[in-house]
Amino acid sequence: MEDAQCDEVGGRRLAVQRVHDDATEKSVVRSVVAAGVYPFIVFAMLLGSPERAPVTWVAALIAVLVIIRHIPNIRRILSGTEPAIFGRKREDHA
Repeated sequence: MEDAQCDEVGGRRLAVQRVHDDATEKSVVRSVVAAGVYPFIVFAMLLGSPERAPVTWVAALIAVLVIIRHIPNIRRILSGTEPAIFGRKREDHA
């Protein structure tokens, strides 16, 4: 391949890798946000129901467990060492 073609292909790979890395980070953030909102949605859906309190507590417990489970991922994202999806290692493209 010519140098121009190699640069174009390499540039596309770089762009795809960046989108992939951003998606990995965003998926962790989405999971944590969804877990945090989950008990409130359950509470709102069960307004007026006698089972509201125990079901909401279970939803809150599940949310806490999900958030606790994601703490190592969040730390790795903040430090820039979170691997990409499917186990591919993250590379700095700066």
